[in-house]
Amino acid sequence: MKFCPKCDGMLTIRKGIAVCKNCGFKTKSNEKIVLKQSYDHSHDKIIVADGRKIQGRLYSVLCPKCGSSLSILINQRKKLYKCSLCGNMFNYI
Repeated sequence: MKFCPKCDGMLTIRKGIAVCKNCGFKTKSNEKIVLKQSYDHSHDKIIVADGRKIQGRLYSVLCPKCGSSLSILINQRKKLYKCSLCGNMFNYI
């Protein structure tokens, strides 16, 4: 990771050129960035409720309706969970 010598902003590297988003400073770069994200699916569970399959990862989040401590993460971006006991869907902040 490189930083701008003018404003100390982070430089983004594209096509061999490092560019500062703050001040626009440009320089050549031979650095390559590889983004890799891997998931461990060993804890994933499939739950069948109301004839629908719900697949997700179990988390220890308290349900506001029944107080159960096991919930399934439905949508990570919206932090939407579904209680594994009562089926209540809720957001956890």
